[in-house]
Amino acid sequence: MVYLLIFAVFATAYFMQNVSPTFIAAAGGAVLVGSALWQTARGWRVNIFTWLGGLFLLAAAFLASQGRSELPGGMLLPIGILIGVVAASVIDGDL
Repeated sequence: MVYLLIFAVFATAYFMQNVSPTFIAAAGGAVLVGSALWQTARGWRVNIFTWLGGLFLLAAAFLASQGRSELPGGMLLPIGILIGVVAASVIDGDL
């Protein structure tokens, strides 16, 4: 289910060209942190990369919105972090 939501964030970034990278970072971070909280509440093990990626994206989105500037790297930062979390999960053996 989580990977379906991450795919929806990718699709939003790809098909809607006017979407802000800050919004994509916030949405991706919310998906990852929300997923980690949901899994923890059920007593399941949560990959550390899920926590780190989600918190990093939320922090980056918050800082970019406070400074009224865009994310460094633009759309590549949130998309790269989301791909990195999925790849690290595969390498770690959690998928």
